[in-house]
Amino acid sequence: MSVLDSDVLIQALKGMVELEYDDPNHFEPFQAKYVAQYLKFLGLKTQNPDLIGQAMLLEKELVDIEEQEEEDYISYLEEQAEEHDEQMRIRQKVINIFYEQGRYSSMNVMEKYRSLISLHEQNFVGENQSSLVRLIKYTDDKKVLDKLYVAVRDRFTYDSTLNIEDIEQVDAVFREELEIIHSRADKHITKELAKVGVEVDLLLAHE
Repeated sequence: MSVLDSDVLIQALKGMVELEYDDPNHFEPFQAKYVAQYLKFLGLKTQNPDLIGQAMLLEKELVDIEEQEEEDYISYLEEQAEEHDEQMRIRQKVINIFYEQGRYSSMNVMEKYRSLISLHEQNFVGENQSSLVRLIKYTDDKKVLDKLYVAVRDRFTYDSTLNIEDIEQVDAVFREELEIIHSRADKHITKELAKVGVEVDLLLAHE
């Protein structure tokens, strides 16, 4: 093998390692390392010092790449583990606030809507009775608190500016999410009541 041939082959092998992973000609470092080792063997058999030197140099570069990739992967796993641990810590803290302490359990967050529906219950007759059943379920405090738990948990999980240990922040986020639910309920219940002939101003119902 000539000096030119060995140089071209080594450079081609390097290029194949540097290709994108989805390229059909891509070589993983460990694959290219085996080729480099074989080229070193050929260099020894053919007494080609240039091929031996270049193959050994490429083999070392590929070993370094493998070691760096392994270090990067270990770091990634450690980061993922830390992130998972933090998410679990937040989850347990929010569970404690919502369900063990029952901090928001006595708020009757949907009471104003249930009162409004009860006031016009007689309008839900015939085929509209199923709508009444759905509205009663829709305004169930426990179901809504479960939704609020998920919303608050997710906010503290994915917003690094929030601190789950700050109960005032938890209360503030809870109020924000509750306002979103109330805003949706305003529209939904107004529409459902209109279907049974009830025109209502939910702003008055909020008082």
